[in-house]
Amino acid sequence: MNEADEHQWKTAFGNAMLILAAVPEEGANGTFLCPACKTGWVHWSRARSNGHIHFGCDGCKTRLMQ
Repeated sequence: MNEADEHQWKTAFGNAMLILAAVPEEGANGTFLCPACKTGWVHWSRARSNGHIHFGCDGCKTRLMQ
């Protein structure tokens, strides 16, 4: 992995962790201002079967499916 790819990976991972930490502990879904890019909105949902979180930011395009 070259330096540019490593930087991009670390940025994406850091953004995902910032967003994941901001997802409320309760609730099935919601929207909040992205703590990573501060311009986009994070749309999140929690699976009923196992509690895993899915989210995506319409600003920085960070997405995660647990």
